[in-house]
Amino acid sequence: MKAPEEIHSISHSQLSVARHFGGCKYMGASYHYDASRDVLVRMDVWLARIKEESAAGKAARDAERAKWEALQAKLF
Repeated sequence: MKAPEEIHSISHSQLSVARHFGGCKYMGASYHYDASRDVLVRMDVWLARIKEESAAGKAARDAERAKWEALQAKLF
């Protein structure tokens, strides 16, 4: 049986101790505690999400920079 990607409502379960340590190990998989959603997220899934968000953030930053450089070129 494969470990689930997310475990919800941690603060009301037996895994609530994970809130104090930032995560836990369950069914042989490491989990990260996301306090904003009260969820344990499997570590590999959490790292993949961070990587996706980072790539999206960099793309948005580069687009904004290109826009400002184009406006600045028109001024001079």
